[in-house]
Amino acid sequence: MYRILVVDDEPMLLSEVVEYLNRRGEQVVSASGFRQARRLLETEPPFDALISDVRMPDGNGVDLVRFQLEHSAGRCACFLVTGHLDEHEVADLAGVKHF
Repeated sequence: MYRILVVDDEPMLLSEVVEYLNRRGEQVVSASGFRQARRLLETEPPFDALISDVRMPDGNGVDLVRFQLEHSAGRCACFLVTGHLDEHEVADLAGVKHF
């Protein structure tokens, strides 16, 4: 079982991803935006994975991934999802292994 943080400002998408991961038996924590996710990353026990939307009204997933990679010494698998991909937003992201 993995401990996963899922972040998305779209309630329907967030709910679907969380439900899917729960059905697979994962331990899932959800956040509806950047600020809430950042607080969870700072205060909760470590996560094995972070799945985040790129664009949110209160911040962006690229900055969230950067923060998590720095604070987990790269030990957290991070995934960015979006319907509006701007390659320039993620091109310089340190630690990206697959794009």
